Amino acid sequence: MNLLLLYGGLILFFFHLVLRQALPSGGFLGSYWFMGIALLIGGFGLRGFIFGKRSDWVSKCVENSAHYLYLSPVQIAALSLAVLFSITCTLAAGFSGRMIHPFVSLVSWAAAIGLVVFAGWERKPVPLLTFKVLATTLFLLFITAFLLRGLNLTVYPSVLSGDEGAMGLSSVFFLSGLTDNIFITGWYSFPAMYYFVQSFGIALLGQTTIGLRITAALVGSVTVAVLFLVMRSMFNARSALIAALLLAFSSFHIHFSRLGLNNIWDGLSWLLTLGSLWWAWNHERRAAYVAAGLFLGLSQYFYVSARGLFAAVPLWLLIVSILYPNRLRRSISGIFIMGISMLVMFLPLAWFYVCNPVEFQAPLQRVTILGGWVADEMARTGQGMAEILIAQFTGSLSGLTVAPFQNAWFDSGYPLLRPFSGLLFYLGAGLLLFRWKDNRLSLIVVWLTVIIVTGALSTNPPAPQRYVAAAPLCYMVIGYGLDGAIRFVEQSIQRWRRLIAFMSIVVVLIIGFEEAGFYFYDYSPRAGFGGYPTRVAQKLADHLQEYDDSWEVFFVGWPRMGYRSILSTVYLAPHISATDINNPWGDPTNPVPDGDKLLFVFLPQRQADLDLCMQQYPGGELISVHGLQEMLFYMYRLQPAQ
Repeated sequence: MNLLLLYGGLILFFFHLVLRQALPSGGFLGSYWFMGIALLIGGFGLRGFIFGKRSDWVSKCVENSAHYLYLSPVQIAALSLAVLFSITCTLAAGFSGRMIHPFVSLVSWAAAIGLVVFAGWERKPVPLLTFKVLATTLFLLFITAFLLRGLNLTVYPSVLSGDEGAMGLSSVFFLSGLTDNIFITGWYSFPAMYYFVQSFGIALLGQTTIGLRITAALVGSVTVAVLFLVMRSMFNARSALIAALLLAFSSFHIHFSRLGLNNIWDGLSWLLTLGSLWWAWNHERRAAYVAAGLFLGLSQYFYVSARGLFAAVPLWLLIVSILYPNRLRRSISGIFIMGISMLVMFLPLAWFYVCNPVEFQAPLQRVTILGGWVADEMARTGQGMAEILIAQFTGSLSGLTVAPFQNAWFDSGYPLLRPFSGLLFYLGAGLLLFRWKDNRLSLIVVWLTVIIVTGALSTNPPAPQRYVAAAPLCYMVIGYGLDGAIRFVEQSIQRWRRLIAFMSIVVVLIIGFEEAGFYFYDYSPRAGFGGYPTRVAQKLADHLQEYDDSWEVFFVGWPRMGYRSILSTVYLAPHISATDINNPWGDPTNPVPDGDKLLFVFLPQRQADLDLCMQQYPGGELISVHGLQEMLFYMYRLQPAQ
């Protein structure tokens, strides 16, 4: 412990000595305080190293805390230093797009994470053969899932949405050096960490649709493998394999894994956090509590639905603490370490939210029914508050198996689970109810309840983008139900056990192939995905690849849309600098072309302006651009004779 305090204090002192010179006026006072604290910590460690253990009030405080929390003094020291390093990370990051001191911030964050891992580390052997079999299974599941998620990313879906384009541009800002701060928010008040992670795909594969979407495909594929791992630990290997295979082939999960959006992180975040927590509680593993805390903190850097974990985790712990009070006493130290782990991981972003509450509230304010929405709906429909709230909760719950999704993000005409999968879900739910005292059931109920309540308190349920965290859960229930049905058949006809086991996997694969076939051969060819402006933006971006930056581009589409209304065009064609012409043709306030390579883009609604343009600039080439079932826009091109 003494060496840990000595070196930890010295490093903290050095970091704040460096940071003091970089902080803005007034901010360096915090570093002076930290330098003093660091010297005290280092001095305490040095004294203990030289003179050995001494009985004083500091030592007694550490020992009493360690005794009460069932930890060792060195663990208390490591956790305390972790919090201080996390605060240092926050100070060095700042709240602007560029960090105050990137090196100090990132190294401090890494040190904080390393210290909590050290505090919760357990050295327990893992059988090599079991590990090899498990690793092989996880790898094969990942590859299977990735083949369905990572290929033909420009075709399924064929249109890059405006939100994807906006997120892609935010990722490009990291690559161009305009921003480097992962502890703040970016476009649409979403955490900037997501854009930083997404930038790796763009750096590797270019500013393309594939580069933008590849990280989502990887995350969706990892989710399938993690589902197997969690399901295997909670139930058994066969139910885990069934659940993972069906999630791998799920049309809903495939779709969101093929979009360059942050929604897909939800399933992985909930699985890792709640799976680690369940393992920690049931096996009393301190390392698993650390993992649960780190995953809980890290989840807040991606999609905002992960905030529901702050309700799910304490709610489930409350339930199991009431049911198993003796285990609660043995788990106090693990729960405490989980809280510290979450704190050091989440603190830099959390402090940004504290200082910028509007950024924290913005994603919620856009969709919440809390506030004036209910009153407006009562006035519009003439219904009472109770009727409206019942409709909200009914709509949110029915999105799992009954009510079809209708909005543009996934207008498949089906709920999350298509009919046969929905029946299997009810089978699994029925079997689970017989285990009403089992903490696995309570975890599933808490998980599902938080998602349903979140959806009900949001506008327009069921909205598919808010069900991504529910997908792994639903297939966990299905896997459990199918495994139970297979076991019943095996026990009834024991001499055919192996054949029944083999045929059950064949049936699961048939269900999966049909589900994936629906996505690729039924839904995708007919999906509009994003509406008319989004399709215009995609097709225009495709055509602009043929032009270099010497062309002067003018977009005539107002009031239906402007060139930058859907940012996928800007993302996919960064070399083009286009100008909007919003007023009628000939208006003196319109921009005047002055180049010799001119490209005019007209929406069909501006046909009259196109005719006037062709009269003013005769001799050009008119190109009509069509979609699958509609006229999208005209391109009128003028260039000098070769």
